[in-house]
Amino acid sequence: MENEKIEVGYRHIGSVADVDYYHKFILYTNKQGEQYTISGWTGKASPDKGLPLGYLTVKSGLETGDNGWKYNEENDDHIENQNTWYENNQNMLFSPQKQFRELIIEAPDLSQKWTEMVQNARSKNNIYPYDFLIQNSNTLADTILREANLPEPKLDDLWFGEHLAPGSGNTLNPNLIPRDPDPNKQKILDTISNIRLSENTNETNIDKTNNNNWTPENFAAFVQNATQSPQTSRLAERISQLDAAEQQLAQQQQAQQEQESQAQRIKPRSIG
Repeated sequence: MENEKIEVGYRHIGSVADVDYYHKFILYTNKQGEQYTISGWTGKASPDKGLPLGYLTVKSGLETGDNGWKYNEENDDHIENQNTWYENNQNMLFSPQKQFRELIIEAPDLSQKWTEMVQNARSKNNIYPYDFLIQNSNTLADTILREANLPEPKLDDLWFGEHLAPGSGNTLNPNLIPRDPDPNKQKILDTISNIRLSENTNETNIDKTNNNNWTPENFAAFVQNATQSPQTSRLAERISQLDAAEQQLAQQQQAQQEQESQAQRIKPRSIG
């Protein structure tokens, strides 16, 4: 008899500056090989209420009892569901979105654990304001796993992960004030995706020239506030270190130039 599994599914939803980012969902496989999911989605937009993307909507197969949302071609996270296929420049569907899996737990019987997770997920439906970067499907997936006393995924880490998933690791907050995704969404995603950090050098490939009012003082704070994630607190700290090193180097170069200039001014003239 094969073990049952609970996994995190990663569905590729976009790329910025050659960095891919993902939507996460939870996938359960029972003894019979049947699969079910828990997944978070945007809700009904209510801009007049400060909810540009509505409340976080939980899809967990309300019509299928306690099993969850059946994972077949009618499931929006299924690879054969064309609602989530890639589109070309002519808005024509041409290919399924890439998907990956991360095993969370494997055991002979996880049915009771999964039932509890489904019920917990349903209790969170239409309560939490959806924010494209802070509180979203990835936040829901991690919260459900955390509250089930299961390990949280590791492949979504901003530093060392393979599948960047904004909003991961956060705690669901019913009082969150979400930001309007336009025009901020692309700017923030660009900022995060363009970060290229080296742990062995003081070099960073952050293009601050394309953003208004970027300064070494406010850049790290922006990145941290933009995501409010445990992952990115380390990122903001690293950026601050890099900016400090950059400023120190500039000061040293300026001091050296001043010394050389002063030496030139006091150099005695030759008599000929």
